[in-house]
Amino acid sequence: FSIEDAGRWVREDSIQCDKSAISAESDGYVKATNRIQKLVRLLRPKYVKSPLTLACMQLLGSQDTYLVQSDEDDTKFWGWKFSQGYGCTFEWKNDSKANIVDGGHITKEDFKMIAAMTPEEWSERVQSGFQILPFHLQGRLNGHDGTLGGVKADQGISGTAEFDLVIKPVAGWGNYPPLYSTGGAPLEQRSKGRKDYRQYSTAGWLAYFPVFEPHWQITMAHARASGFVNWNGTLYEFDDAPFYGEKNWGGAFPTKWFWTQCNSFENYPDLAFTSGGGIRELPFSFLPGKRTETLGLIGIHYNGTFYE
Repeated sequence: FSIEDAGRWVREDSIQCDKSAISAESDGYVKATNRIQKLVRLLRPKYVKSPLTLACMQLLGSQDTYLVQSDEDDTKFWGWKFSQGYGCTFEWKNDSKANIVDGGHITKEDFKMIAAMTPEEWSERVQSGFQILPFHLQGRLNGHDGTLGGVKADQGISGTAEFDLVIKPVAGWGNYPPLYSTGGAPLEQRSKGRKDYRQYSTAGWLAYFPVFEPHWQITMAHARASGFVNWNGTLYEFDDAPFYGEKNWGGAFPTKWFWTQCNSFENYPDLAFTSGGGIRELPFSFLPGKRTETLGLIGIHYNGTFYE
């Protein structure tokens, strides 16, 4: 389904939810949230699909290199509504696609609706595209050098890249199980028996609703990644490398912004620093009066405690 995050319409009849997996409390919260979101949408201009809409993967490499691949068919893009999961398959491996269709599992029309797969299945079936799961990132790019400014096909020198990363989270955006007290044990072991590790909305609780543009959520202020990146034939392998993850979405972008992040301090493995800010549009900006605001924040994670 198309997602509202990119400023496009939502085919609500295509969004399905397993009600049996949702408690009565969370179900009521979701319904109340949806009512508020619908009310806000009624007060805003109708969504109109932009002719610039794309499904796109951009990768930045060492020495300011930049590779990109895109597809004007944005229906190839998929995303999860309540957790970090999204992806897009630009091209399927020919033998994989034929086997799936001819084997009677799905029809050719349904083939494009395939979303998340197991990492092993994705590696076997996908020729180019990306799949971002909560703790496993995969991608194969068959595109071009985008430094000249073009993101569409054949607008630069051909280039390829592939990545496969497994992520071990340390801190999200809130208190977390400190590394020093457990010898760097996995997250599930460090958090066992503790209930004070609540995670927060990066820009405040109002940021959850479609009020301010754009939306910003830091999902992992501090983490470690293991895996590989193959950049135009050069292979980079790493183990427990510093990793950071965030998400931006919405229908607008700040007129000015700044962002700084570091979680690789020598002799301080349990420290992460993040700051950001900008000039953003206020809700109901079509009314007379002030239309923008300037804001910023600083967040520090250290020894299990979050300071903001």
